[in-house]
Amino acid sequence: MSTTPVSQRTDTTAIAENMTILNEIDAGRARLYALLAGLLANPPSDTLLQQLGQLVSEPLQNDPDLQHNTASLPHALQALQQCAQQRCADLVADEYQNLFIGLGKGEIVPYRSWYVTGMLMDKPLALLREDLARLGLARHEDTYESEDHAAALCEVMNLLIIHADEYTFETQKQFFINHLSWLHKFFHDMQHAPSAQFYKQVGLLGKCFIQIEQQAFAMLR
Repeated sequence: MSTTPVSQRTDTTAIAENMTILNEIDAGRARLYALLAGLLANPPSDTLLQQLGQLVSEPLQNDPDLQHNTASLPHALQALQQCAQQRCADLVADEYQNLFIGLGKGEIVPYRSWYVTGMLMDKPLALLREDLARLGLARHEDTYESEDHAAALCEVMNLLIIHADEYTFETQKQFFINHLSWLHKFFHDMQHAPSAQFYKQVGLLGKCFIQIEQQAFAMLR
């Protein structure tokens, strides 16, 4: 893979089919990054909502301590499952519009440059593009969103994980530290956005997952 396109139009099914053989933990990480990328790129279809409504979180079922920990990843997955069972694609699409697009601007802005400097298309995007070029990654030509969109960054992490034969764990860590650490605040803001209902649970899932990633990478410094 000399070059791999980065796009907000993530096909989570295609990503899953292209996954190389990974250990169980990395396979789970890759799937979560792909799921978050897809949900941040576009509102889910009725088919995807049905699939999310059938999620099974065995750790939550088997561990009584986790059942009372509302900040745990299994609990976040269960909350997303339950919400998906109660929502239809049209309602979630309206929610997505209000959250991320709006009339001129949505309730939250899903770009790293905005979170770091308060401006779009700023220096953080230039630095990201330099790192993507070094990794042999580039944006799809038909993608109108910039590369520092939250969905694109989650997609890059998915690619780095599933192509472990080409990218080291150190590469994952450095890319995460340099470009994804802001996502914890972003997902927190998503949870508390006025229009967030389905995406409130996406925010919880994202915040729990990013916190786990931060802790894991910190332990390996």
